[in-house]
Amino acid sequence: MNEPGPAGQPDQPQEKDRDRTLVFRLSQERFGLPLAGIVEVFELASPLVPVPGAPGWIGGVINHHGRVIPVIWMSAFLEVGSTDSAGQIILVEVFGESLGLAVDQIESLDEVRAEGPVQQGRRRSWHRGALMELIDTEFIEGSIKQRLTEIGRESII
Repeated sequence: MNEPGPAGQPDQPQEKDRDRTLVFRLSQERFGLPLAGIVEVFELASPLVPVPGAPGWIGGVINHHGRVIPVIWMSAFLEVGSTDSAGQIILVEVFGESLGLAVDQIESLDEVRAEGPVQQGRRRSWHRGALMELIDTEFIEGSIKQRLTEIGRESII
C-alpha cells in the first residue's frame, strides 16, 4: 500500500509495483512478459524448420540475421490453444542463448502491476478489465530445463 505523500496525497505506485510489460495473446488468453527480458520482436515471416525428434512445443528453428534461433510454440508450451495462429516472435535470452517465443499476436506495451501470488512461476493480474497471466524468462528457462530433463534431452536443438 502506498504511504501518503505531501499534503496527504497518495504517492504514485512504486517502480517495483509496476513493470513495463509486453502483452501478447495466445488464442483468447492474454499473457505478459517483462520488457526487460525481451531482446526483439518480429513477424514470423517464413515457416519454421522442424527439429527431428523434438516434442510438440518446440516449433523448430529460424534463420534470423544469419543466426539459427530455436523457436518454441508458446501456445503448446503453456497448453493454451493451437499453434496454427502464431504470427509473431518474441526473442529472449535463456541459458545464455537466443530463443524465439512464437505467439499469436502482440497486443500492447504497458505498465502492468503484478497482483496475485506466484503459482508455478506465473502470476495473474488485471489489465484493462481482463485477467492475464504474467510470466518471465526465469519461468520459461526453468520450465524448459525441467521438460528437457523429463524427456532425456540436453538442449532444444
